[in-house]
Amino acid sequence: PGRLAVFDGTMNSDLYQNILKNVPPSVPHLQLKLTWVLQQNNDPKHSSKSTSEWLQVLKKAQHLEHREQHLEHREHHLGHKEQHLEHREQHLEHREHHLGHKEQHLEHREQHLEHREHHLGHKAQHLGHREHHLGHKAQHLEHRAQHLEHRAQYLGHKEQHLGHKAQHLEHREQHLGHREQHLRHREQHLGHRAQHLGHREQHLGHREHHLGHKEQHLGHKAQHLEHREQHLGHREQHLGHREQHLGHRAQHLGHREQHLGHREHHLGHKAQHLEHREQHLEHKEHHLGHKAQHLEHRAQHLEHREHHLGHKVCSTIQVQRVRPRPPSSQATPLVNQATPPVNQIEFTQ
Repeated sequence: PGRLAVFDGTMNSDLYQNILKNVPPSVPHLQLKLTWVLQQNNDPKHSSKSTSEWLQVLKKAQHLEHREQHLEHREHHLGHKEQHLEHREQHLEHREHHLGHKEQHLEHREQHLEHREHHLGHKAQHLGHREHHLGHKAQHLEHRAQHLEHRAQYLGHKEQHLGHKAQHLEHREQHLGHREQHLRHREQHLGHRAQHLGHREQHLGHREHHLGHKEQHLGHKAQHLEHREQHLGHREQHLGHREQHLGHRAQHLGHREQHLGHREHHLGHKAQHLEHREQHLEHKEHHLGHKAQHLEHRAQHLEHREHHLGHKVCSTIQVQRVRPRPPSSQATPLVNQATPPVNQIEFTQ
């Protein structure tokens, strides 16, 4: 599967180097590993100065190609990471927009409850004036009986309200317990995430240290090749130009690696900014939840007040239906002792 080299004449160093030029293209066809080894004996053609220098230049070129491929893979990974952070930022913007709509909805609901409370206040005032007008027409005993009935009804409603309030407090305690467990799990998750970021930072530091040593090794090797190029002929000048080209390529790769490091640092800051923004949105959502609970309690209070006004209207209508007591010496019952039916309202949490 590899390439064949055909030569004519006596084997020398130049001919041997032309044969070795077919070795790198044959590596992928032979399915060799990345760390393949070329073995040769102590033949003068193999151990000559020009052949050794040509092999050193070939080794350095292959090393720079592997390094360039590694940097391309790293740049591709950083691109995917940047796209992931952009999608996360868009998700947070949509979430913030949703919370804004939710806050507007709660404000409209609060305004509606305020209008409803104002309407119930006017209705209560109207019923108060009507009750005062009817009170002057009723008799003293009828007022006393109605007062006792209303007091009994009020005590019954107050007892029901206290029962519902106790149930609400029990549900609230359970909810707070579940919420505390959720916060503990979230704190543990943040701790594991911080540990993971610390390990990742250590790994990047070791990697940067390794790259520094690698660049120093390439610099020393380039200096050694420059000293040897001064004592060679036209063939050595050709190798010198090729080595200078490889040096410029190494510098370009170094600048590219620095650019990738700065880009990775920028992505880290961007991820921290998104985490702070997500925490701000969670606090805002928590505040809106408390506001919604407050509005629900206020609505329940208005329903209870409206129910109480309904009972008050029923009592005033019964007062209008009662006729005055006839002037007789016999005591006749004027008020029906049976209590009117009471409407019950169940409060559910």
